[in-house]
Amino acid sequence: MDQQEQRPLILLVDDDRLTAAAWTTVLRMNGFEVVWAPDGGSAWALARMGRPDLLLTDWDMPGIDGPELSRIFRKDPVLASVPIILASSLSLPPAGPPDLHNLFLQKPVDAIALLTAVSALAVVAVATDTSQADDARPDDELPGDQQ
Repeated sequence: MDQQEQRPLILLVDDDRLTAAAWTTVLRMNGFEVVWAPDGGSAWALARMGRPDLLLTDWDMPGIDGPELSRIFRKDPVLASVPIILASSLSLPPAGPPDLHNLFLQKPVDAIALLTAVSALAVVAVATDTSQADDARPDDELPGDQQ
């Protein structure tokens, strides 16, 4: 039997490289695989190449922001069930549909709060993963990519 356990894959999206580097270090040291994207467009492309177990995204980013990225995930048949954590320096999340994200974290986020949130959602996602094959996804263009 394979002794190697599956490490939950976290797609971390933040345009602040220092925050992304710090969170990546904390998550990797605690058994998570982390893929970083600096913006929503890059994150969408990465998610379509390989379904993450959790999306951890900043709220305010240039281009596709956290709420819009969440909407895109929720409309995709393969990614709709991926748990989403939105993080922002705002004290309360701006009003919006409650089903866009599973959890809101106020920045700055300490390591314990980050690990608690990610662990709770990512472990459940891995345990209940019923992902479909990539070819089951419609071949949409990224919103805003019309030329």
